[in-house]
Amino acid sequence: MEKDTDWTYPYQNNYPGDSKNEHRTLETANVLIGESEIGQQNENL
Repeated sequence: MEKDTDWTYPYQNNYPGDSKNEHRTLETANVLIGESEIGQQNENL
């Protein structure tokens, strides 16, 4: 059985820079989560 790899590129849901945008979104989410965690820890002191 032959492996079908035609879907990887150019796949319409992927575009140049997509992984960078996703990484930036994850970094932003981590900052927001981190801020709330620090606030919670300060309240617990």
